[in-house]
Amino acid sequence: MEELKRFGQIVRSRSLENNQAMTLLVEQRLLGNAISVLRQELDSMVRVIYLLSCGDGVRLSLITDMLNGKKWNVTDRKMVDYSDQYWGWTMFVYKFGCSFIHLSQYHEYLTENPFSQITEEDRTTIKSYLNQYHNFPDDHALNADTLEPYLLKIFEKIRDNMLHYLSELENGAGKEAIDIH
Repeated sequence: MEELKRFGQIVRSRSLENNQAMTLLVEQRLLGNAISVLRQELDSMVRVIYLLSCGDGVRLSLITDMLNGKKWNVTDRKMVDYSDQYWGWTMFVYKFGCSFIHLSQYHEYLTENPFSQITEEDRTTIKSYLNQYHNFPDDHALNADTLEPYLLKIFEKIRDNMLHYLSELENGAGKEAIDIH
């Protein structure tokens, strides 16, 4: 299927550019922009995972729509919710990333802790995921300075998952290919 091949090329091209951008942005301590790029990579991942959940006809229709510049007839929220049922962390990354894509109070992250604006329960959950996947110390406060050393690791986790599922999609897999990777 030529459309799927082209879709895969576009996703990989975007991911490669995002990877290069993340490295530069983190090196320059442009954390708000780095989180925005992280959110873009998550967008690719949840789209690929959502496509795995679709039947062949719907899958082809969505891919063709994207290739023709048409908006998908499915909300980001639905795709994120679908992905979130497998891991739980995708919703947190999505919401936090959106706060940096859209103009918000979070852009004062150098002077005000953006994590102070979310619930204690959400902070605890985020720290738990950071600890589970990236060995974030339990005794560290969650703020821009303590998150910074983990941004590339978080990006790589999302990217690795996205590339794994893209490969599954290109090999004709379906919903059964979605495992915790």
